[in-house]
Amino acid sequence: MTPIAPSRRRLLRAAALAAACAAVPGAARAGPPLTVDQAVEEARAANVLLPVARAGAEIGEAGVREAGAARWPELSLEAGARYAPSSAAYNAAVGPAGEDRLRLLLRQPLYDGGARTARLRAAEARRDAARAGFRLAGRVVEREARLRFAEVVEAVAELEARRGGLERLRAYLLLVREREASGEGLERDRLRTEARLSAEEGAAAEAERRLARAKLELNDVMGRDPGAPLEVAPPPPPGPPPGAAAGEPWRGAPDLAE
Repeated sequence: MTPIAPSRRRLLRAAALAAACAAVPGAARAGPPLTVDQAVEEARAANVLLPVARAGAEIGEAGVREAGAARWPELSLEAGARYAPSSAAYNAAVGPAGEDRLRLLLRQPLYDGGARTARLRAAEARRDAARAGFRLAGRVVEREARLRFAEVVEAVAELEARRGGLERLRAYLLLVREREASGEGLERDRLRTEARLSAEEGAAAEAERRLARAKLELNDVMGRDPGAPLEVAPPPPPGPPPGAAAGEPWRGAPDLAE
């Protein structure tokens, strides 16, 4: 058997690892970056309280229609017939035998100051309360989604800053060690930099844990698999106030000038 070169063996191992990762659903790469509006829509679609609140609002609307219908006039049709065979005893004072009657009745309820008006007002109050509850549930879901999204964005920014600081510290520590090896007395500076690097590595690890927890919570709010890959798109920076034109006095404020 012809031996495989080490470089070729490494390439085959990398190809096998890539194929295994592609075959595992959880190892798939995240899709396009998620925007905050998409996160809110997914949270609304996955939340279990919103359908209940919407059903309560619909029930309240049906109760108002039912209470209002009780105030409408009532129209009824009544019919009657008297039949008596010749062999039966029949009291003619009641009415002649063989008489047919058809009667159309229209009833108009008296609702001014009565119980029907009170029931209608109570049904309207229940409907308004159910609608307010539905709007509140929607606002709560939106607030939760936006809050979790902001936590992910903040954790990503913090982790990137921590990693950038670690790179600069490692480069500086390498420079100090090289200068110390050349004979310069920089042992104190080296020890201080190593301690600072250790502290920053711990802070970066904590930032990674916070980012993982924030992604898990955002996936949970949106109804996704908590361990699914997630990449968020930070919102664009705020622009100038609407209607602001060049040369307006607000642009000369000290904070903006600075």
